[in-house]
Amino acid sequence: MLSKSTLIKLTEIIIDSTIYPRTAFDPETVDRYREALEAGETLPPLEVMSDGRLLNGRHRYEAHKQAGVEEVEVIIEDPEDPDVRAVELNPASRKTSYQRRVEGGRQTLVWQEAGYRNS
Repeated sequence: MLSKSTLIKLTEIIIDSTIYPRTAFDPETVDRYREALEAGETLPPLEVMSDGRLLNGRHRYEAHKQAGVEEVEVIIEDPEDPDVRAVELNPASRKTSYQRRVEGGRQTLVWQEAGYRNS
């Protein structure tokens, strides 16, 4: 898997629901990140594929967008299986994937902000 860091225009980043299933995001988290950007802080790079599809960093993406940032630092990856890599990077994807695996089984998954808990 190729990984490198570079700057790209925010408008070049694509939110592709087929590999990035999270459609909702927490506005409070976005506000905190935007305020940090406006205070001169730097956020970790977004993770995108070479074609610009977002793999990880939706809240940071939205914060940059709201702060009017035109270029962002990204880590470019070319995973063999983008769906699997998005699941690895994204807690919401991991949750959905895990729920599918245990659906119909004996376990019930309870999602908490801190992580998973089997009950």
